Amino acid sequence: MPPSSSRVPPLLQPYVRLPPAGSLHLLTSVLGASTNWLVIRYLCGAFTGHDARKHAASSDETNNGPRGQDEDTAVILVSFLRDWEFWKTESRRAGGLDLARLAQQNRFAFVDGLSNLFLPADATDNASPAPTAAPSSSPIPVRTGRTITPRGPPPASPQQQQQQQQQPSAAPNRPTTASLAAPPPTFRLTTPTLPHLEAVVHKARAHLTAHSPARRILLVLDAPDLLLAATEATAANANANATTTTTITPADFASTLLALRGDVHAAVASVSADAPLVAAAVDAVTARNDDGNKGQFYAGGNSSSNTPLEAGQAALVVGLAHVADWVMSLRLLDTGFAADVSGVLRVTRGDNGDGEEDEDGEEHGMEEKEVLYYIGGDGSARVFERGAGVGNG
Repeated sequence: MPPSSSRVPPLLQPYVRLPPAGSLHLLTSVLGASTNWLVIRYLCGAFTGHDARKHAASSDETNNGPRGQDEDTAVILVSFLRDWEFWKTESRRAGGLDLARLAQQNRFAFVDGLSNLFLPADATDNASPAPTAAPSSSPIPVRTGRTITPRGPPPASPQQQQQQQQQPSAAPNRPTTASLAAPPPTFRLTTPTLPHLEAVVHKARAHLTAHSPARRILLVLDAPDLLLAATEATAANANANATTTTTITPADFASTLLALRGDVHAAVASVSADAPLVAAAVDAVTARNDDGNKGQFYAGGNSSSNTPLEAGQAALVVGLAHVADWVMSLRLLDTGFAADVSGVLRVTRGDNGDGEEDEDGEEHGMEEKEVLYYIGGDGSARVFERGAGVGNG
């Protein structure tokens, strides 16, 4: 079903529409203020914008020829913390999106970075039922009961058998529940390595652009910073077992992201920015100003109290903010809990953001601001200015 424009709050519409070519939007979250609802609004913005452009282009198709083909938009969602069932349910409930149908139309591809991340590539295909344990021998004879033949339905009469043979069987053509559980095809990450991530994303992109080479692809990365923690833990276990492994550094991830952005229209990345994870950036900047060393932070931090994971997470978030066009940060209220406010949304221009017009010269109406938002129990979102109230946004 096509998403309704009412699913996206008016104050949020200029920010979640399909970004200009080559742009990067960074979403940051903290504990208690997740970006799930914001990612779903980006999906709504991408598909709603496509439907609107396609409808507008169809009116000029008679005089100018078909113009809607190069305006087709598809989305690749790579999620490391949430599975396909979560996104399918939440997108339908909160955004009015049928991701399964969009996947069948080759407009959406989901890359599962959670379910099979540390499993072999053929673990799911070669899975077999667990063998049944053999009965253990016992010196005590086992008393068995009398075998009872199960009773089945009475045999059909010759007339009924003839009618059943004449009726066509429609059961094999009916899709089962298991076949609809995942979008066709399903892309999975099996190893926490950047080359594998890049290869799977390229495979998903090739699938979406097989019949529409000019299709514009929006790449959404949900919690890619998990790779830093996963490889850090894997490296620690490997060192304990006297084996070798490769860790992912923020510089490696930046290089991979740059390569992926070169193959898609635009990208959206959602990472965690909790105070314990990004405090290493403040410590590194303070120490750098004290001793004049400008390279220690990017080498992993220079504070003995910061772990390599904290330093790497801080470097990743700061590095993404430097290359992003826009940064949308979510946090909780500074004054505590409020029944009608879920959190604060702050929109700032990144270091790479230098304009407000897309490739068509259309104004986005985007500006730096700080607003409040409220997420209802039904998944609906309200964004409003301070003092405006929930019902006004």
